[in-house]
Amino acid sequence: MFCIYSLTFIIKAELLLGVFFGAILLQLSLITFINHWYKYRQPKLLDWFRLGTFVSIILNFYSLISIFNLKDYIIVNKVVQVDVNMLLPTLIVLFIGLLALNLGEFLLTNYKKPKSSVKSIYVFRHINIFFLTTILTIGIEGYLLLQGITGYGVYEEYTTGTYSFLLQTLGILTPFILAIYSVLKFIHKYNKLSFNILFAVFFVAQIGFGFLSGMKEEIITPIIIVAIPYLIGGYKVPKKVIYLSVLFVVLLYPINNNYRTILNESTNVDKITAFQLSVVNTFNQDLIESVSSGAESYQSRFSLFPILMYSISIEDKWTSYKHLNRYLYLPLGWIVPRFILPNKPISNTGAQLNYMLTGNNKSSITPSTYGWSFFEGGYVFVFLTFFVFGLIISYLQQFLDMHNLYHLVLYIVVLVSLLKVESDIYFRISSLLQTVFIGYLVCVFFFKTKTIAKI
Repeated sequence: MFCIYSLTFIIKAELLLGVFFGAILLQLSLITFINHWYKYRQPKLLDWFRLGTFVSIILNFYSLISIFNLKDYIIVNKVVQVDVNMLLPTLIVLFIGLLALNLGEFLLTNYKKPKSSVKSIYVFRHINIFFLTTILTIGIEGYLLLQGITGYGVYEEYTTGTYSFLLQTLGILTPFILAIYSVLKFIHKYNKLSFNILFAVFFVAQIGFGFLSGMKEEIITPIIIVAIPYLIGGYKVPKKVIYLSVLFVVLLYPINNNYRTILNESTNVDKITAFQLSVVNTFNQDLIESVSSGAESYQSRFSLFPILMYSISIEDKWTSYKHLNRYLYLPLGWIVPRFILPNKPISNTGAQLNYMLTGNNKSSITPSTYGWSFFEGGYVFVFLTFFVFGLIISYLQQFLDMHNLYHLVLYIVVLVSLLKVESDIYFRISSLLQTVFIGYLVCVFFFKTKTIAKI
């Protein structure tokens, strides 16, 4: 219907071609997501990445058609003009990436894991140590955050230096612990008082740390991690919670933006005080102004098409990595600390790209997973990297047994990561290997199984 409507007002042939080409992308992303949901009763893991692609990039392209129709360029981040001629190459990159995902998935459709013949329950090996680990994790997170080692505006030396291994481990361990609590609580109906108290404390702490970090993702991610087992467990969301969630989502961006402004302008203010001031400033603003500000911020967050166009236009100027040279480190880089392997890839590419665009390296931007892949050297490398990515996620999908605690927790953590299409594909794969390994160690150390019945 949109394509037919477009015929009445689009005057540029390349733009009209882009609209119809976008229909193919719609089929490869949103429609595939819906089809798999209908066919398999739930979307596949890769479908969540497809959904993120549609919401953040493809839908954004459709929303910009009227601008492309009137102008021969689009302004990226209010700084750089990108010619409309980059539109079709950008759509081709998306097409190649989604097609490669499908091919990787198709090659594993005939692989069937052996079904388990038993049903098991999970009991703690060391419940007191698990509780102690929960408390220590909260303490370490809080210390690193208040010391300025993590959170918004941290120095690169922390995120890419000697702290990087600790931060990566903590970044994987924390969602895993929260997912374990959520699965045991809402699916396995674990209901001991001490367990419930620590679950509540850990969950609230993650949201609190998320606000103090100045990173909206750190606030939303814990909520999603808890929500997935809650819904799988058959619980319904009360209407009051839905209404409060809408209000929370609307006010999240204004509070976060005010918080970042205070941190930038007042270097002597501690983070707790800065957050309190940001809340006060937000509620002192006009409600309509706050809602409008939040809506604009969300729209900006889900507007990755222009920056993807920009990244494709400057691929020849990008020299931080090329032609899969980083992947030589992949067999060891995901597990060996930087002080042992100092030359392994550094996840500072977002700051580098922001410097190329704005001259500022204090914050990061992303051209999406597709843009990072294109920086490897063009279309061929988009196909190769997305094909490997599709194989890995599809194999994981076939491997997972939703009756297995470790597999279910791993499914939740990976699903949440796939909702975002901003991450560099190399670090996606590296992080996935770390997640599988650390999660396995956690579950083996803390839990044992008891067979209760034949299936």
